[in-house]
Amino acid sequence: MRVSPRIVLAAYLLVMFTTLPLLPPLVTLVRDSLGAGALSGILYALLAALLLPPLGRLASSPRPRPPWPHLSFCLLVIFSAVVLRTLVSSPIGRVHLIEYGLLAILILGALPRRPGIGPFLAALAAAAAVGLADETVQHFLPNRVFDWYDVALNSAAALLGLLAAAWWTWTSPRREETLSPEGDPGCE
Repeated sequence: MRVSPRIVLAAYLLVMFTTLPLLPPLVTLVRDSLGAGALSGILYALLAALLLPPLGRLASSPRPRPPWPHLSFCLLVIFSAVVLRTLVSSPIGRVHLIEYGLLAILILGALPRRPGIGPFLAALAAAAAVGLADETVQHFLPNRVFDWYDVALNSAAALLGLLAAAWWTWTSPRREETLSPEGDPGCE
């Protein structure tokens, strides 16, 4: 049984918004239990783990590729580092890169498939709107605050997620390239 991408997106949004008041105490617990650098270490380890599949894809490419996929991947990593350095206003802000990157990818998957850049722009706009709504809700919570830097970070993270999804699609092997006539069950 296949779960609808829209149901997955709805569940993700539900978890995002219901855990808003719980995140600061959880971050404090991790910081107090494991030390000040533990949260950063956990998040950087998670980011590194997310980089392994794309690096594996580049390394295991069956044919030599022009440098464009490699260069674009490096630019994506550099853009991520710039976003981390310039827009993250608190230790918990590092979570936004993963949280909103994944949200944008889930939104893109829930949209009807159409050629062109339209679905990417729609997913980016929707993720940015959710990021603004997230910060607006935080304004009314006693242990959270509204932060314009986080609104920008949410949007940048969504853009990064969509760029990563576009890169993944761009570098995916085509069926015709991966099947030889001997390996194709339809050829006899």
